[in-house]
Amino acid sequence: MKDPNNLGAFDGQYFERRKRPVGRLLFWLRSLVIQDVPPGTAHCEFGCRKLECSRELWDTCQNRLDAAKR
Repeated sequence: MKDPNNLGAFDGQYFERRKRPVGRLLFWLRSLVIQDVPPGTAHCEFGCRKLECSRELWDTCQNRLDAAKR
């Protein structure tokens, strides 16, 4: 991955650009474990101090609603 235009572009095309089968296998294994967090829940996952919220609290959470407006 030496092309600076493709840094961070981990999609199907990146998978096909892998030359060696071992590289493809490692990329596939990483994609099973490491996934992107949807923007709607990213603030809740990483920007909130609470470890868990009930569904009712999540629906009315002011921190989450403020982050969604940005």
